[in-house]
Amino acid sequence: IKFTGKAKILAQPQKILPIPTQENLEKNILAALYWEKDNEEIYALGQKLKTPKAIYQYVVSNLKYNFDRAKNGAPRLGALEVLKNPDQAICMEFTDLFIALCRAAGIPAREINGFAYTDDIRLRPLSLMFDVLHSWPEYYDEKRQIWQPVDPTWEKTTGGVDYFYQTNLNHFAFAIHGENSENPYPAGSYKLDGYFGKDVQVIFGDYQEEEKINLKTFFELPNKIFW
Repeated sequence: IKFTGKAKILAQPQKILPIPTQENLEKNILAALYWEKDNEEIYALGQKLKTPKAIYQYVVSNLKYNFDRAKNGAPRLGALEVLKNPDQAICMEFTDLFIALCRAAGIPAREINGFAYTDDIRLRPLSLMFDVLHSWPEYYDEKRQIWQPVDPTWEKTTGGVDYFYQTNLNHFAFAIHGENSENPYPAGSYKLDGYFGKDVQVIFGDYQEEEKINLKTFFELPNKIFW
């Protein structure tokens, strides 16, 4: 399947999106592959940290981004494994640990997998030869009733730029992983046997204002209408 389209990315979560049901939110606090929230150590840590902000700060402070693993397309470790090996983290591990700790604290959280543009050639998600995706987490803000995106990976790699209270227009979601930690597969994540080229091309266009159509109606009636 070849798909071509345009997308508008907005800086703030949109309240026009449907509010998730309680059943959906409950599924987003369950344990899953890579999100071992019921592990004794992870559960205790989540209960101690309690809030998305405290969990975010813990992840940023304790994990170290491993540029060598990012180059080699390393396998996903998951929350428990990266907790034991904090110097082996790339975006997947920053995301998985945040989600697992949030879920351990009873906070619905999920993974977003997609495209994120950066000027840093080491972190640029789409290389010249291969499709390399970025992942970041979202937690559910009960008060505002929105899924709030954050990016602990980029706060770490930028040396402290705030990606908790605000994200930017460089994050473009391809797939949402909430009830399942692996599916659906985002574009560019799967290949035919023996094929290693690029499948995803993302370009930036000029902002286009939506056309406002003003309809005008004219009635031209004769002075007299004969039966």
